[in-house]
Amino acid sequence: MPSNNNSSCGKHQKPGFHDRPRRAQYSFRQLFAELFGFLSIIQSGLAVRTKPLSASASSSTVSSSAESYEELILRLVELGEKKSWLRESAWFTICLAVDALHKSEVEWEDDAISKALDILFQTNSVWSTEKLALVLNLQDYYPKHDWKALLSPIFKNIDILSTGNLPTILRILKVGIPQPSSKLNI
Repeated sequence: MPSNNNSSCGKHQKPGFHDRPRRAQYSFRQLFAELFGFLSIIQSGLAVRTKPLSASASSSTVSSSAESYEELILRLVELGEKKSWLRESAWFTICLAVDALHKSEVEWEDDAISKALDILFQTNSVWSTEKLALVLNLQDYYPKHDWKALLSPIFKNIDILSTGNLPTILRILKVGIPQPSSKLNI
């Protein structure tokens, strides 16, 4: 009597989606989990809370601080640098973090924005369309900051959209490799 066993044991099957290396799937999932975790922290208000949470056995109940905000921005920049396809989402999340800080009433806002600007412009010298959009928001929120120190020598004028800055903006928006004579790091 022939066996009706539908088992694939001993049969050769074509590799499919589930046969991909688990490490690549884990990395992809891990990166998005980190991004969505940071996004949740920002959108829930935990990144800029002024009062401690009610007692919890599973988490810290301290209020947010300039140091925790700095760590959030640093981790988002690092996350965006890990994979090019993740950069836009990471920088969008940074924009949300800046919006949350600006709308908050935390005492440490000035300290936090100074630390964030240092990370975003001094530590990270790479320019992208996302960073350009962030600058426009930051300049609107914090017009008294020393923008000349942060934007020169890349931009000739602290008004990002001025005529003198258009060639630089064009190179940033092109997504191509910058000209060798350029000091612009894209």
